[in-house]
Amino acid sequence: MNRRRQLAIIGTAVLATAAVAAAPIQDLTPAGQRAVATGVFAAILWVTGALPLAVTALSIPVLLTVLGVYGDLAPALLGFADPVIFLLLAGFVLAEALQVHDIDRRIAYRLLVRMGTSPAGLVLAVMVATAALSTIVSNTATAAMMAPVAMSLAGEVSTRDAEAPPNLEITMLLGTAYAASIGGVATLIGTPPNAIVAATLRESLDIQVSFLTWLAVGLPVAVIGTPLAWYLLVRVVFPVADTDVTPARDHARQALADLPPLGPRGRRTVLIVAATAVLWLAGGLGYFLDTVLPRTVHTTLFGGSGAWLFGPGPYQGVLYYVVVGLLAIPTLVATDAALAFVVYKDLRDRGFYLSPARDGWVDDPEGADFVVYPRGSGPEDDAVAYRLRVAGERESIPAASLGDVTLAVVDEEGELTYLETARPDAAGEADGGERYDPPTGLDAALLADRAVVWEPPEALHDRGFYGQRLLGRNAETGPLQLSLVEAAYLARRGTLDLAEPRVVERGRAVEGERFDRRLRAYAALRAAGSVPKSGFKFGADFRTYDAFTTVEEMDHSARLIRVVAPDHTFLPRDLSLDVRLAGGVRKRMVFALTDVNEGIDWLSVARLTP
Repeated sequence: MNRRRQLAIIGTAVLATAAVAAAPIQDLTPAGQRAVATGVFAAILWVTGALPLAVTALSIPVLLTVLGVYGDLAPALLGFADPVIFLLLAGFVLAEALQVHDIDRRIAYRLLVRMGTSPAGLVLAVMVATAALSTIVSNTATAAMMAPVAMSLAGEVSTRDAEAPPNLEITMLLGTAYAASIGGVATLIGTPPNAIVAATLRESLDIQVSFLTWLAVGLPVAVIGTPLAWYLLVRVVFPVADTDVTPARDHARQALADLPPLGPRGRRTVLIVAATAVLWLAGGLGYFLDTVLPRTVHTTLFGGSGAWLFGPGPYQGVLYYVVVGLLAIPTLVATDAALAFVVYKDLRDRGFYLSPARDGWVDDPEGADFVVYPRGSGPEDDAVAYRLRVAGERESIPAASLGDVTLAVVDEEGELTYLETARPDAAGEADGGERYDPPTGLDAALLADRAVVWEPPEALHDRGFYGQRLLGRNAETGPLQLSLVEAAYLARRGTLDLAEPRVVERGRAVEGERFDRRLRAYAALRAAGSVPKSGFKFGADFRTYDAFTTVEEMDHSARLIRVVAPDHTFLPRDLSLDVRLAGGVRKRMVFALTDVNEGIDWLSVARLTP
């Protein structure tokens, strides 16, 4: 929607609201009339989509207060704090967690393999799978997931000599839609209207409907309604002829086999969802245990007006279904089971399509949790935006496992930080142009933690950028002081009249075997055409100048280099600090994974906004 049209619709909504509020309407109080006007405002914006649905919803309590329907904002906001809202929130989070780990697809394919022995049986299997999933996942989301599965299975029911039976695709799709609605009746969280009705019964008639009470009525309706709808579809309204459905069952069997084993997060998700369902059911057993449990224990578990274990009543009860549902959310997060969901939801909200990184689904799944496709694209477009790995902020991450993935770090508050990792070479942006070749045999003295060249050629500093002037940075001539790493490198080349082993021994005495790693990284950077200097003031081992000619024409350093062992592990907090520091001084953070006796792997890390 373009900006002009959006403003026109909002203006129309405002005028309509004013007209309804000012028009004479019999049998309505002024406050009631202004409440109707608010409803008109919301209806226009919701129907036209001029504003996001959530933004329009949040404007309602503000408008009710501004128009004087409520004397202050607090009562206008009470609807947002209704327990039914949080029950729906818990249901949506649990359903999304199941979807992220493909647990819903596993259930669907298993049912299809077991029940789809004929075209009519295939339709029944699709409907049973849809209805079963709809008891936890919202009926809309279930239908959206199962519709393409149903169409794919219908497409498999054909041979070289014959097409699929007439009406099969129609009954597949209609059966999916009907089963999603019927299955949603079974539980309180199956579809939002259920929870809304339960809340209305509680507020208007003081009737408390537990999860088990609703299930006792809703489950029989779903159990009877699903096969009844199936029979009417495939036997009365759209009869389906018998044919061989082996290809469809093989398709479902293969799809199930292609799904990888559940990882630890997936197994924890199943355990948490199952425990939540059990506790929801247990919350409805209060009537049966009324005379069995001590009164305080009963009140603590199921609620009541009497005393509970830790004080006087009234008390809601720890098995109240809204409490149980809300407790499942932090449990998912605390056990890392919901990390993938947090990342999945964030990127979906940003308009990306994600696919699990699994064998048979993507070309290179190793080391990634998701493959993210460019906005407007999908797996069929053969274009990948990011290979994504999910991690918690306290998770140890081996440095060697990074380099071709984007790291999505979920912190303890559920906030996300994306870190792009890559494997550059040592040169960075160095152009490999003409390099300064220092002379040999320069007189130098080895001190406790550095070396001094007493009579250096000016070019050693001005063109090679070795060392710093002993007499200060403004001095144009005079002795040069070199770091032990610089001294060891120049001694190896014969530039200094010092023995390299002696300098290396001094370096090891100062900083242990870390000196060998730093020397190896320094030599690799010099060989690649970069000029490394001390990075101490930035908290790194080196800073590098990749476009260096002379000291006078020196630009800002381009990279910060930290030297680590190949088996180094990062904590995301420390990694984020390094990257934030480098970005704050307009540099890129690079880690040199340096083995003393072998090669160097370079790892660059930078913040990313998808």
